[in-house]
Amino acid sequence: LNASPEVARLAAGLGFQSRAPSGSTQNELILSFFFGLSTAFMISIGILLWLPEADPDTFSMCYFLSSMPVFRVVFSVLLVLWCLGFVVRTCDKADVNLMFILRIDPKCRVTSDWFFSRAAIL
Repeated sequence: LNASPEVARLAAGLGFQSRAPSGSTQNELILSFFFGLSTAFMISIGILLWLPEADPDTFSMCYFLSSMPVFRVVFSVLLVLWCLGFVVRTCDKADVNLMFILRIDPKCRVTSDWFFSRAAIL
């Protein structure tokens, strides 16, 4: 088997161990903040849908729900990014070599923080 040392490290499950900070409390605080912010936004949208209308004569449910597909698409992308970030973080914590299992290029440096930052930006 002719493989580079980096590929051998990834196959052994030692891929990002040397680069990951040991006490990442700052990253976890930022992660918790943005996850809470996303949850609060989703709860506020749910509350807006649940509240009764103020003036039933001028309120149109069809007009009100016409913008829901936009929220649905954004929420779907947001949910996928959060889930990908949690899966990658869980695999890193459990020492599962996700890069080798999924046959991702060893030069790719996408970590859970990348997914979390994209979800926070969205």
